[in-house]
Amino acid sequence: MYIKLNPGISKFNLITYLLMLFVAMVCVGIIYGFVTFILEDPDYYNLTQDQAGQSMGYVGMISEAFTVLLEMVMGLITDLFGRKYPIFISFLLMGMATAAIPLFTAIYPWFCICRTFINFGIVIAANMPLLPDYVDKDSLVLANSYVQNVMTLGAIVSETGLY
Repeated sequence: MYIKLNPGISKFNLITYLLMLFVAMVCVGIIYGFVTFILEDPDYYNLTQDQAGQSMGYVGMISEAFTVLLEMVMGLITDLFGRKYPIFISFLLMGMATAAIPLFTAIYPWFCICRTFINFGIVIAANMPLLPDYVDKDSLVLANSYVQNVMTLGAIVSETGLY
């Protein structure tokens, strides 16, 4: 099926938007599944399975609270700086935080900070309304189905490909 793009938007723009969502979904899989292996590894955080589960719950609660605060000001941030810079900075922080998880051995504050930055990147990438800017209104439904398929593929890759 053919997606009609808005004037000035190339196929490359749409493909990079889909790739951005794919990467965000892979990061979701990392923070919800793969990171437990690092938390339980004796060379890193050295937690028992129960401690890892409890820590993931508490850290998730704290990082979600900060993410809610980010959502409250995200509209203001995009009004002031546009969409490009917040997306770039969020992916930069998300990438650095994902890479930094194995560098630390303390859950609080370091793992919690990394998890919060990863959440920020995921939320900004997943909620930034770029699709209506890229795709003609008559193709939005088809384009949204592509988005959902790419996000599903990202979830599948993150849950199966990383282990």
